[in-house]
Amino acid sequence: MYWQEWVEMKNKFSVNSVLGDLDLLDAEMDCTDKLMDIYRVFERNINLPGIIVKKKGSFYRMLSKSKFYQVMSKQYMFDLFSRRTVEFFFDDSYFESNLVLGESTTIIEAAGKALLREDKYRFDPIIVITNPNEYKLLSIHTLLLAQNEVQKHMLELLTEANEFKKDVLGIVTHDLRNPLSAILGFVSLMKRTDFDISEINLYTEQIQISAENMCNMIADFLQIAINDSTDFELHKTTFDLVLLIETVINNFKSGLKAKSQTLIYQPGVTKIIIEADGHRLTEVIDNLISNAIKYSPKETTIFVDVKVENEKVLFLVKDNGLGISISDMDKIFGKFQKLSSKPTGNETSTGLGLYIVKKIIEKHDGKIWVESDLDKGSTFYVSLPMFKQAID
Repeated sequence: MYWQEWVEMKNKFSVNSVLGDLDLLDAEMDCTDKLMDIYRVFERNINLPGIIVKKKGSFYRMLSKSKFYQVMSKQYMFDLFSRRTVEFFFDDSYFESNLVLGESTTIIEAAGKALLREDKYRFDPIIVITNPNEYKLLSIHTLLLAQNEVQKHMLELLTEANEFKKDVLGIVTHDLRNPLSAILGFVSLMKRTDFDISEINLYTEQIQISAENMCNMIADFLQIAINDSTDFELHKTTFDLVLLIETVINNFKSGLKAKSQTLIYQPGVTKIIIEADGHRLTEVIDNLISNAIKYSPKETTIFVDVKVENEKVLFLVKDNGLGISISDMDKIFGKFQKLSSKPTGNETSTGLGLYIVKKIIEKHDGKIWVESDLDKGSTFYVSLPMFKQAID
């Protein structure tokens, strides 16, 4: 769940739930009414927890049903008071036991105050002020059931918040692994003795590019932590997509060599000038090529292409690897999905890469899909509408 959805659910179900959201009961009598009248009201409304008693049109007391029957059950009490008025029932201590709350009081706060009352008043109904000089009753049982629901939802929200943190951590570890692996690969190549100065310059440049990508990612994740959000904004610039893909491919030279794989990149055009977030598209290209290498056997060929079709940019990565089963096709772009296909070189996978790719592409108003034959290979397609110019 994204953070905004989490906040909306929290506002709906957590301690922001108030007494006004519950079913309040309306039952009033005047203090000059007879006690026999109260008896008749309770007998007609068996679920009524109490009665609001008014004096000269204003709130005076609340008489709980339990208190009424407790007193009336004493010997001779009913005969003694049956002709008396309601006012004779109360004393000052009973007035102090009445819990009066505004309807904007939270359910958690109201339940806490209700349960802190003296034992003999603890299960009396709560008086809720709905408007000036308008009072209604809330059954303690209704309140406690509502409190239980709120706490249950709060537990669900805390569980989801914990999952959210795990998701962010997973994204961080996944995204930083590829540029770090590229840096380590080039460092390993530079330890050779049979190279010339031009190779050193090339490797140094690629290390710098990978390090800059890591810095950008770390900055993004710090911003995520500050904002408590997995969402992100695009920072669009104008650049050559053909050249960007070539730059990313150069980062995989050591990985390709380790598995004796060949990558062929022969774009149909020499330039494709687009307006997009280059940093984010670097993540997309990096993930797709990384997966092609990871899930392809040794000594196989990977094809990368980019072209323009119907005023859209079409980028594709084709491998001759393990392919994707029909059951896996339905969850290929899901979060933390573990598929039946396994990396061919003991590489690791968090199940986040394609989820991240899909999110970035959709943020660009693009589409991503895959075509695959089991044991024959897969082709991932990315279509981007932000086309500006292509030069053959």
